[in-house]
Amino acid sequence: MRFSVDIETNRRAKRYARLRAVVLTPGGRWTAHRKADAVMALAGGVVTRDELQATHNVTSAEIDEWQQAARRYGLPKTVR
Repeated sequence: MRFSVDIETNRRAKRYARLRAVVLTPGGRWTAHRKADAVMALAGGVVTRDELQATHNVTSAEIDEWQQAARRYGLPKTVR
């Protein structure tokens, strides 16, 4: 039983690390999928709003719009 818990914890840690790397990589266009990744990372505590703003030069209002759109319309099905 302990072994399966360790595997799940390892998978979750890898998923968070991958999401953090994707969201904090500078450059590129802000596609719907990339915005959804950022919203998920913020909601999950993987990155902070300050980190996102500093890395990508986005405003707090932009991030709020992304979060509002995610609540209203949901996230794309192919979010990483």
